[in-house]
Amino acid sequence: LFRSLGTDITSHIESPARLQQEGKMSFYRALSKTLIRSMAAERAVVPWYHQEQAVSPLETFMKNTVYPVWFKYVKGPYERYQYEHLVAEMRGYGLMCDDQHSDKEPVVERALELLPHDLSVGRYRRLMRAQEIY
Repeated sequence: LFRSLGTDITSHIESPARLQQEGKMSFYRALSKTLIRSMAAERAVVPWYHQEQAVSPLETFMKNTVYPVWFKYVKGPYERYQYEHLVAEMRGYGLMCDDQHSDKEPVVERALELLPHDLSVGRYRRLMRAQEIY
């Protein structure tokens, strides 16, 4: 066990004995305290996914030059087109975007409970109209 930790066995055996004499604690308690203290440095190692990643010059160029152009001229207009198409399709049924959420989800169910009466009646009528059209 001590060889796998990469430490010398004598330093761990002498220290619990000294702790036992000073603090009047059992040998095993002193041994466990010493082991915990010696392994604290190993537990303090930061996992790989929390370590800072070095950014290469290519990544810096992509983030500063290519991505803004990509989002401005390709992804942004495409997502705007998708949204406008969805809104037009739902308006064809007389619905709003919020009407497509499921009533069975707890958060939506709670939001519907808090909704004022006139808005809930309007939502109900829109859903019934959409059912007739569909």
